[in-house]
Amino acid sequence: MLACSVRPDNRAIVLWTDPSSENYWLVSRQGERVLGTVRIPARPWSADAVQPMPDGGVLVAARRCDRVDGVHALNAAVYNAAGELTHEGSLGDGIEEILTTSRGDVWVGYFDEGIFSQAARSFEDSRSLGGSGLVRFTSDLKVDWEFDFESSTFADERTAHHHRIAHVYSLNVTDANVHAYTYMSFSIARIVNDVVHISESDVKFASDLLVNDSTVALLGGFENRRAVSIGGLSQGQFSHWPAEELDLRRGLQADGRYTKTVCRGSMLHVFRESTWLVYQLYS
Repeated sequence: MLACSVRPDNRAIVLWTDPSSENYWLVSRQGERVLGTVRIPARPWSADAVQPMPDGGVLVAARRCDRVDGVHALNAAVYNAAGELTHEGSLGDGIEEILTTSRGDVWVGYFDEGIFSQAARSFEDSRSLGGSGLVRFTSDLKVDWEFDFESSTFADERTAHHHRIAHVYSLNVTDANVHAYTYMSFSIARIVNDVVHISESDVKFASDLLVNDSTVALLGGFENRRAVSIGGLSQGQFSHWPAEELDLRRGLQADGRYTKTVCRGSMLHVFRESTWLVYQLYS
């Protein structure tokens, strides 16, 4: 297995090596069983992210890429339902998470190395690809919107200059809502019709963000990885009850094997190789 993630319908999507040829990859859709598999031509870069695209298409990407003479190397490819390559481009370096919508919006959150390396490599370009921390691409891999404390529209403009993103710790995307839990301010950003709504949080270094209507949960933290803080977003604040302690991963990371979590709305998906655990936040 090269990569796995979750579709907007909360079914899994998995990228595999093709055992019959190093020139191809396999992408499978999975629920309780395998629902379909498509064979796609491999790219010259190492893929470690996969997402569905409209009409049975697939997006495959690499989380890291080089930049040569001011231009990012290719690290993303879109295929149609027949496995044919339709678009190839760059999503930038230092990708923390990629999640798509049923419409084909491609939301990308970046971690600190990618954000700061973008700025360091191109001082004259303050809008270097990925340097803003959160970007939405079109289905043909063109930048469509990005978080920018200088030019984005904020619901409360007084909060704008406090919320430059240095790391997207958790990205949660559904067809209806987009939320991101970010550092430097450990705030929750909700993007609605390209307007950014910021809610401050006192929870530091959470790893996962779940949303069910007005109920929000932050999982993990600097002092306690098992902490779960549940509350709501109101008047620019994440107000929550005292944190509970739940071992949602059940020791899955103890042996160092491949482990990934994906947040889709109220659903938390935990993958560890062939193990797939699903938890749901209720209002």
